[in-house]
Amino acid sequence: MSGLQAVGSVRRAAAFTDTGASVVAVGDLSAQTDWSEALAGVEAVVHTAARVHVMVDAATDPLEEFRKVNVAGTEHLARAAAASGAKRFVYVSSIGVNGAQTALGKPFSETDKPNPHNAYTLSKWEAEQGLLRVADETGMEVVIIRPPLVYGCGAPGNFGSLMRRATGLALAAGRGAQPAQPGGAGQSGGFHRHLHHPPPSGQPDFFGE
Repeated sequence: MSGLQAVGSVRRAAAFTDTGASVVAVGDLSAQTDWSEALAGVEAVVHTAARVHVMVDAATDPLEEFRKVNVAGTEHLARAAAASGAKRFVYVSSIGVNGAQTALGKPFSETDKPNPHNAYTLSKWEAEQGLLRVADETGMEVVIIRPPLVYGCGAPGNFGSLMRRATGLALAAGRGAQPAQPGGAGQSGGFHRHLHHPPPSGQPDFFGE
């Protein structure tokens, strides 16, 4: 994103040695993660990490495992960011917080009542609520984004499955359908907007590419 000096937080820095990216290894995302080095001098945080793409979950209590990372880990990061002096926290949630599907001719909107449909999306909804509490308690601005599919090179999860199945096929939406567009590189413009523009409205933002 032009005009910004970015530092990435990653599990292991070795994977980024040849990329030229500035990264700090923090290990796994949890309520015990040490963010002190990664947050030093940081004015804003874009939080994209999560427990996600668990297609076959072997955990005894999947919701609890999602909560450890997506709820407790996210709130811990937000509080650490506020304590370090960050002014804004941009959280990448999920369109799944709104539900699993839309009615014909009625796409999701920012004013919909949340309807998380599985353990992952429930954990993202709970994380949103935790971040709003952090904002109230610390004064740090919190922006919540609920994107649809996010893709990139080697994308896992739903988009990767879609691409594997769609190889050699032409896909068309049914009559009257209003699919949400997946977001790739074009979503960086949305992040840039939320890092620079006036304080958030308090409602989640949706954007695609």
